[in-house]
Amino acid sequence: MVDLCRCTGSKVDEEGEIFDLSVHGDDLSTPMNTGGTTTPSESGTSELKTSTSTLEEDTFIPSNEALTEEGYRQVPPHLRELCAEAIIGGMKCLFRDDHPSEETIEERHNRQSILAGHVSPAPQSWSDLNRVTSSHHLRNLKSKKRLMRRAAQLFNKKASHGIEFLVRSGVIEEPVAPRAVASFLRNAVVVGLDKKAVGAYLGEVGKSPEAGKSPPVWQRDWFHKEVLEAYCSLFRFEKQSLLDGLRMFLAAFRLPGEAQQIDRILQAFSDTCSRVCDEGMKGSLKLFSEDPKRASDAAYLLSFSIIMLNTDQHNDNIR
Repeated sequence: MVDLCRCTGSKVDEEGEIFDLSVHGDDLSTPMNTGGTTTPSESGTSELKTSTSTLEEDTFIPSNEALTEEGYRQVPPHLRELCAEAIIGGMKCLFRDDHPSEETIEERHNRQSILAGHVSPAPQSWSDLNRVTSSHHLRNLKSKKRLMRRAAQLFNKKASHGIEFLVRSGVIEEPVAPRAVASFLRNAVVVGLDKKAVGAYLGEVGKSPEAGKSPPVWQRDWFHKEVLEAYCSLFRFEKQSLLDGLRMFLAAFRLPGEAQQIDRILQAFSDTCSRVCDEGMKGSLKLFSEDPKRASDAAYLLSFSIIMLNTDQHNDNIR
């Protein structure tokens, strides 16, 4: 649908923003043709020159007739008309209903609340296919994914703005729970969440209470601590060695550069992994102490040593 809109002259992408050509790597440094239409013979000559230069220089140079002043391909008028008719037909198929039901009428009046509402879980059996194929559910899934993508973009710039957007849009319900934020940090990487931003948020201390100031709950120190603990609990460390668990854990985000932030993250990881990994008392090897505190300290020392040795191994300054 977006491609059809671009063929008719639209400059808006899937998110409703102006289409950025630089993202797609288009090189508009070549001069554009502004002198009206060209004849078929002139177009063929230009394409011949373009193909010749490609063979000689092994580089692609787009023909001047293929682009307009703004970088978009020229579309003949009859194709624009066909694209416009296709857009109208697609919109009718999506929204036209000759005999709307009461549910459809209510959904139209409360579209914003439906878009930001809770999405039911994915189907677990064939009996759920009727529920999944409903237009309301599919539209809800698409809308939530779009909200998650927008929240990830805001979170990459500033974490508090991303979480605030999730709360305002209804993706995270109020009162905000640490596990809901942890789930967003764990699962939103697939929609564009930067791993570096995830590590920076997990390593933050948060703000302590001050007189006369009331920061949002997701900026408080206790909230950051509980988010880190909930984030570690989302990993399955059972039947895995400490090394495999550490690899899986660090693959989900990027460790920050500050030593204190690394210490907080590894301490939370050690507390969770030491209880269920193979080296723990519930594992097959049972190498750690029965005391949870001592087991956590042993897992912390091993994890920190593994990271330091791995860093030294790939450091060119160390011989």
